[in-house]
Amino acid sequence: MALADYEKRNSKEFGGSNSEQTVTYHYRPPKDDWKDDLPDFGDSVVDDDLGTVYFKSYSVSEQSEDDDHVEDLALVYTTVEAAVSIQSRADGDELWTITVSTSDKPLEYMGTDYRMQWNFDLYQHAEKDDAVPAWGTTATDASDADGTQWKWAKESPGDDWILAQIRTKPGVEAFLYPMPVVRYEYWHSTKANVEGILQTVGTRAIPGERFGYDNDAAKWLVTGAGVSEDGTKYKGTVEFTYADGGWETDLYST
Repeated sequence: MALADYEKRNSKEFGGSNSEQTVTYHYRPPKDDWKDDLPDFGDSVVDDDLGTVYFKSYSVSEQSEDDDHVEDLALVYTTVEAAVSIQSRADGDELWTITVSTSDKPLEYMGTDYRMQWNFDLYQHAEKDDAVPAWGTTATDASDADGTQWKWAKESPGDDWILAQIRTKPGVEAFLYPMPVVRYEYWHSTKANVEGILQTVGTRAIPGERFGYDNDAAKWLVTGAGVSEDGTKYKGTVEFTYADGGWETDLYST
């Protein structure tokens, strides 16, 4: 039977604006068949009040005391055909986007640009009395201060140690670094063709579009994935997060 056979009595609703009017028809179809009866986005019908209108969107409520029928299926039509063009998706349609935000990273992870003097004080043993060595301003790790005469510390290591050099960036323990996230969306009429992406979360994979970032599998990790209904199609979404220092290959496989 056609969807029109399940139209609710006196259920037509009007909305929209002066530039785009809409009309909504409500139905109570069988739960098993309603998706097969949906019109394609942009399909036209002639409304008694508005004339030619075009299928724009739908919503469904399946909560019902009747287990065989949905409570309400609402089909929205518009008087402006162009307003529905974005709603129509074909099998294989895809969309790539990128966002770049920032995240905190410990200063020590700056590599060769890092300086111990930024967020550590340099202490000298109380029994010593030498000038602060040249590496006090250039050290990138604690290897030169072996704990016998010199020691890097954020708090006083005790009465046996004297403060020799004060940190130059007090209170600064981290820096902001960019974290690009590439988002891939694609559509298909068969759910099985999109839900396989759910198994990729936590693996290293290079996105098909990188927006100028490295083509290096060690630097990309799938950090999110999802599947949702979008009109008459299923939409798969995958998020790839880029790390300039690379993801730990012992922890994340390809």
